[in-house]
Amino acid sequence: MRKRSMRTGFSSLAIALSVLASMTALASAEDVKTGDSGRQTLGPDLITFADSDAILASLKRNGIEAELVKDSDGDPKVTSSEKDNPFSIHFYSCKDHDQCKFVQFTSGWNLKNGITLDKLEAWNEHKVWGQAYRDSDKDPWLAMPVNFVGGVTADHLDDMVDWWLTIEDDFQKHIGWDKEK
Repeated sequence: MRKRSMRTGFSSLAIALSVLASMTALASAEDVKTGDSGRQTLGPDLITFADSDAILASLKRNGIEAELVKDSDGDPKVTSSEKDNPFSIHFYSCKDHDQCKFVQFTSGWNLKNGITLDKLEAWNEHKVWGQAYRDSDKDPWLAMPVNFVGGVTADHLDDMVDWWLTIEDDFQKHIGWDKEK
């Protein structure tokens, strides 16, 4: 009797999983959309790859002027034209210079005497967002990645841009950067 109950239980479970998988596939197929840029999005306008148009639009909504260029590998790169807060957005894990999986906001400052590791470690120890490091000239750099795998909404992207601008401003204060130099 026990074997029959287990068989029936497994059969019921298999049927339930099969129905659930079919429903998920149908919902997923219905949710797939093609945006203005020709990229596929899921559900409520999810951006599934690092879309340069979406990033430029988000920057504009945040009051930042920027332009799209290509990096030395031919992948997209966004550069801000902000005098006080210049930064770049580099695209990574791209397929044929498109469909990039993540981006990284970066900015660097040329300090006369560079920056100490202690100063950078103090930033990294107390901050969740914005990794600080220094280049070969001991100048400080700040980086923040944004992952697009699984999709992000335009609101999420706007929030990440806002976080970047806040972090960049806080970091400038931390390193003693004088914008008037």
